[in-house]
Amino acid sequence: MNKTRQIKTGITAAVAIAILGGTMIQPANVQASATYKRTKIVKVSKKAYYTTKNAKTYTLNGSAQKLRLRANHNLKDYRNSTWTRSKKTTITKHGKKYLYYYVTNAKDGVTGWYLQKYLKAGSYNAL
Repeated sequence: MNKTRQIKTGITAAVAIAILGGTMIQPANVQASATYKRTKIVKVSKKAYYTTKNAKTYTLNGSAQKLRLRANHNLKDYRNSTWTRSKKTTITKHGKKYLYYYVTNAKDGVTGWYLQKYLKAGSYNAL
């Protein structure tokens, strides 16, 4: 009987480890990197702006449904500049929509996509 008891205890322990071990091992929380989406790029009338914040301009890489933003210019290097918009698109980040303009620096010819809320209408000389 002693051997039978040992076998039963061993089987019970193996089943308990299998059940408890399966519930204790949880998959790691894995989140995909942020993907952005954009609307169709539309031409707009040219209009002069100046910046109100030292942010960055971006290039848009990827498709409209899997968009990646890549910084290409830091606007602190282009102070006292007038920017001219020529295109616009709406980019959705984390469920929020942001309007971006494609701007060109009138002085240096630098281009990129810039967040509209940081632009003020008019040329920098008007300050």
